[in-house]
Amino acid sequence: MDVTLPKPGSYWLADCPPDAHRQTEALPDVEVAVVGGGIAGITTAYLLKQAGLTVAPVEARRLLDGVTGHTTAKVSAQHGLIYAELRDRFDADTATGYGASQLNTTVDRLPYIGRYTRGSRHLWVATGFGQWGMTNGTLAGLLLRDLVTGVDNPWAELYDPARIALRQSATDPLQPLPLPDREYTG
Repeated sequence: MDVTLPKPGSYWLADCPPDAHRQTEALPDVEVAVVGGGIAGITTAYLLKQAGLTVAPVEARRLLDGVTGHTTAKVSAQHGLIYAELRDRFDADTATGYGASQLNTTVDRLPYIGRYTRGSRHLWVATGFGQWGMTNGTLAGLLLRDLVTGVDNPWAELYDPARIALRQSATDPLQPLPLPDREYTG
């Protein structure tokens, strides 16, 4: 019996072919412009629209492309195999370096979601999702919706970008970055 598997691809991107998106020269008149068309931006835009605001998602290239468009959303446990292969083919330092380069996280490993600075009235940020972009991106949308619309959210303080002072988060640039998946590299 011959089994032909489909060509691997992205559901997100297959559902919206490249020629299906449209470009615009100017933003429409909206209450909120959401910069970034990944899962965090799209979720935020959707939830703010559901809350009654006029919203425009703004993306340099294509909505739901990039990391979101090619994510497995952690449907696989294969990441450890990548680190193990790098360790076996090269060495543990190479595997550790690769893992650290893939990690977009904060010093306390919680994303920054909230006002860009303490004084920002209309500028919000969501970043530092680590390897949990789908989960933390969705969380960001839910939290930003509440913050922008003035709804109290019990999680706001925990994810507030101002929770950590710059001095606390500074690291020694000569030291290797920590790798949470160290058990796969040692």
